[in-house]
Amino acid sequence: MNILNDILLIAGALFVIAMVLICLGLFMNPKKKQTDELDEILYYKNMESSRHLNTPELEENDVEDVEDAEEDNDSDIESEDAVDEEDDINDNEESKSEKGSEPKASKPIEKSDNKSSNTDKNKADNSKGEIKVSVTIIENNKTKTLTIEDEILVGRNPQCDVVVNKPMVSSVHCILIRDGKKIMAEDNNSTNGTLLNGKPLKHQVEIKNNDVLTLGDRPIRINF
Repeated sequence: MNILNDILLIAGALFVIAMVLICLGLFMNPKKKQTDELDEILYYKNMESSRHLNTPELEENDVEDVEDAEEDNDSDIESEDAVDEEDDINDNEESKSEKGSEPKASKPIEKSDNKSSNTDKNKADNSKGEIKVSVTIIENNKTKTLTIEDEILVGRNPQCDVVVNKPMVSSVHCILIRDGKKIMAEDNNSTNGTLLNGKPLKHQVEIKNNDVLTLGDRPIRINF
């Protein structure tokens, strides 16, 4: 019983000592507790102020990043639009070239070329053949036969193919022109004019075999 009593006394004493220490700690360190609380409050205030200071910079940076991203997107869209426009232009040019090439193939160009080539061949064939013309001066019944290639000059000039040396006849009075197998007569602006079968020769006219041309007052007969 004595031992149990001793233990209870010791435990009571320890409890009392602990309570005393606790009370002493509360009364002895109120300032430290207050300083800790103040330090904690100041820490949180500093954190909030730093947040407010850094937030605009972050917002400005974010705005710049957004603007850069929008510019990049706009440039990408413009480049895509330019590529699309080039593709559309190329497609239109190809379609135009295809449309323009089809009618060319359908036009009967070859037929017209054949006609022109046939006409040229006929002219060439006619030009190869010789046409002999006999010019007779009716006054003295003198006849001169010539092979006409391009033209025959008739007049008073000694260098003419057919010379009619009369005062009413101009130096180069008229011209006989070959046109394929035809012979055309034309007055060469003579002073006294030219008649074809008694009618004034005002422009180039085809003459027939045995026609009579009157140079001034001198008639000649054409035979071929």
